[in-house]
Amino acid sequence: MQQYEILTNFELDLSNPDRIKELESRLSLSSAKRILKEKMGFQVEAKDFDSLMRKIREASISINENQAFLSNIVSQDLDALKSSWKFKALKKYLAQKIPLKIQARGWDSLKDKLQILLSTFSSKPEASKYEIYEKIKRSNFVGNSRLEGITVSESPQSKKMADILSKYRNL
Repeated sequence: MQQYEILTNFELDLSNPDRIKELESRLSLSSAKRILKEKMGFQVEAKDFDSLMRKIREASISINENQAFLSNIVSQDLDALKSSWKFKALKKYLAQKIPLKIQARGWDSLKDKLQILLSTFSSKPEASKYEIYEKIKRSNFVGNSRLEGITVSESPQSKKMADILSKYRNL
């Protein structure tokens, strides 16, 4: 049971190699693949953790690239979907776009599996342009201050009035 909790609480953030090594140190490859199959409904064929993570990373990238198309399929009414696609043709098209083998025998099953994929791999919303600007501005300020010999923390300090008053009272 503890193994299942490790993997379900393990976010699919594959950009952090430490998280992958943590997963590898806590689980065997077979148990990780079994838990992934239970969680996602797909079996991922891999011979080692590196290939497993590579396949999941590839799936994540392809699902995020085709997110609008997949969302459209999931949100469509079955009658509209059946009129625009043949089942086998859609599965063949999805097999070309997504590196995971989707095992579905009917429209409902296919839509459910695509919904699981979207909820598992969809990327987080990006920050607004203003937030990105402020982050870059703060980072540049910290770097320029370091050049001048001044140490400034990357994250802004508390702006509570009580904190500011206590800072100047102690001087």
